Amino acid sequence: MAESTTEKTISVQQLRYLQMMEKKKLRQLSQRVRMTQRLLNENTVVKESLAELGKGTKDAIIPLGAGVYASGSITANSFKRTLPGNIVLPATMEEVKKELESREKVYMHDMTQLEKEMQGTVQNVNSMTALLQMNKKKAKKE
Repeated sequence: MAESTTEKTISVQQLRYLQMMEKKKLRQLSQRVRMTQRLLNENTVVKESLAELGKGTKDAIIPLGAGVYASGSITANSFKRTLPGNIVLPATMEEVKKELESREKVYMHDMTQLEKEMQGTVQNVNSMTALLQMNKKKAKKE
């Protein structure tokens, strides 16, 4: 069976619209990357804090709000973690560490997927820009 090739054409206006939509998608992807990076950073800070707490009791200054702080000691024998719906459950340090490792894997996977999607979107924007520039040069010659 012979393959049929069909050529589709779009107008300059359609191409500009598609380019605008791809740029909007790129901005949204950039925003998602920043959000995922913040979550990954927060996860790292918590892991480092847990490692420090594992060394024994620590004196701490606890912010209460409005510029008021309380002094206290923190021990690593009792943790709480939240689930969706503001459910608070007790957890051991090992459970918390396991949860943080799991989250880190998810965040890293998300970052990889977002980077791939961004690369494709950047290529689309660049291709559309090149087509629009070629069309502009062609229009000037005519």
